[in-house]
Amino acid sequence: MALTTRWQVDNVHAPITALASAGATVVVGSADGAVKTWHLSAAGAAAVRPGYGEPFTTTGPTPGALAAGADGTVAAIDVAGGAALWSMAAGPLAPHPALLPAAGVAAALDDDGRWLAGASDGFAGDLTLVELATGARQGPLATTLWHATAARLAPGQRWLTVGDWYNCPALELRDPRAPTAAVDYWDACNGAGGHLEQGWFRSLATDPTGASVVAAGDQLIARFDSDQLGAGPRALTATDARLDR
Repeated sequence: MALTTRWQVDNVHAPITALASAGATVVVGSADGAVKTWHLSAAGAAAVRPGYGEPFTTTGPTPGALAAGADGTVAAIDVAGGAALWSMAAGPLAPHPALLPAAGVAAALDDDGRWLAGASDGFAGDLTLVELATGARQGPLATTLWHATAARLAPGQRWLTVGDWYNCPALELRDPRAPTAAVDYWDACNGAGGHLEQGWFRSLATDPTGASVVAAGDQLIARFDSDQLGAGPRALTATDARLDR
């Protein structure tokens, strides 16, 4: 399949380190610490350049992970483990300067702007959840995962995190209202439907209801029912590519 360029922008002045999107808005983080927004055109297939939004910041620690919520909240977790938050309508929100003890690699916001979930590049991911209204924090939480790479706070009170266990692709489910213990878990070496596949899951996406999740990573794509992870993937296929997003 051939790809053609619809438009190109040049207002990012350092390598891109993180991306997030919410609706027609894309949030871009770069190595110089900048966090900027782009508003995509609703003009269908027309080659219309996106509109450049006001940057949230143009300097600071390099963002390692970004999240954008449906309510207009944006979060950045940087390579020092600190978290900055903004509202697209109101500007800066209360930061969490020491959210994680290591570099952030995953961030997630729920659609109602109630929670921020984060994970680091440390062993077991330092999984942490913050209630934004109060600042109450839980974490790092115990997990079977050896590493965490991506997270999603999906509808239906579902906190999904992917990564690996012993170099086997793995994912877990928690309820953000009671996040201390995982509700469900699967990995490719011990779980139903797994075949000792090696590598990590590195990205995930859910359907609009949060009931179905797709996890992808090192030469593997799998689809699960979110509330039945332990039953194994509903579909699983190998690929010759590493899929980070």
